[in-house]
Amino acid sequence: MKQIFFPILLISMLTGLPAAVTQADDSPHCGINCEVNFTTTKDVEDAVSAFFGSDSVPVAVIKDAETGVFTITLPDGRIFSVVPDGLTLRHKNTVQQQVMETEEGHLRLRAQSGLEIQLRSEFHQQVQAMGELLRLGWDNIGWFGDRIEIDSPAGERMCFAPDMEIIAGSADGATSISTDADGNLQVRYQDGIQQRLHACAHDMVQLRDQVRSTLRLQLQTHTDGTVSVQQDDGLQHRYRLTATLRWSGILDQPGFFTEENRLRFRYRDGWEQEIVSIP
Repeated sequence: MKQIFFPILLISMLTGLPAAVTQADDSPHCGINCEVNFTTTKDVEDAVSAFFGSDSVPVAVIKDAETGVFTITLPDGRIFSVVPDGLTLRHKNTVQQQVMETEEGHLRLRAQSGLEIQLRSEFHQQVQAMGELLRLGWDNIGWFGDRIEIDSPAGERMCFAPDMEIIAGSADGATSISTDADGNLQVRYQDGIQQRLHACAHDMVQLRDQVRSTLRLQLQTHTDGTVSVQQDDGLQHRYRLTATLRWSGILDQPGFFTEENRLRFRYRDGWEQEIVSIP
């Protein structure tokens, strides 16, 4: 299967994550020397500032009172839309400071002070985005935690999830949505914020398990929706999924297969999805 999988993907070597970010190899845990609380704006500000703050320009964190979404602005101007994934941990003892990317593509920040939080991407304003999609003729929305599945105006079933990084723009009081060359959705919210909705897996747990059982490799999801695997020799390969899902009618026969030099994955419930190489 390896001999089929990698040549079709035409995947190139990548440099991997930034030096400050490592891949999480353990789950959050809290013992007798640890306390927990619901994540507050101050928790997010303190955790993010430990890694990205500066004396001259502080990290700015705003929580939307209605949606609970945090908007984080870093000193370099980058902006992120996130929600907590779990509770805030407060280790009483000093711990090793790390930014970790979990297998699911979430970010876990563990400050030397003992503060630890995990964040995942979220719609900047989900009600605005869903309302505009419905107005444009999209239909039959299904919510699945951090992703949605929806029927396009052409009748295609599609899977989308929001990017963690968002872009500031000029507010005009209207929400608009366009489609890019890769089939992803570009949302412009009423306040001018722009956010990409990238293609996502119909069932990432099943896809990840299939990669593990078939290829003996770990499938890593990233915050931009891309996924990667790393071979035993350290070579990393990165690729993406297409948003469009295709119904096959073939049940309980999951696995990878090729069709006209394209790699596809069939899920156990009969839906199929294409996997595309990243040049």
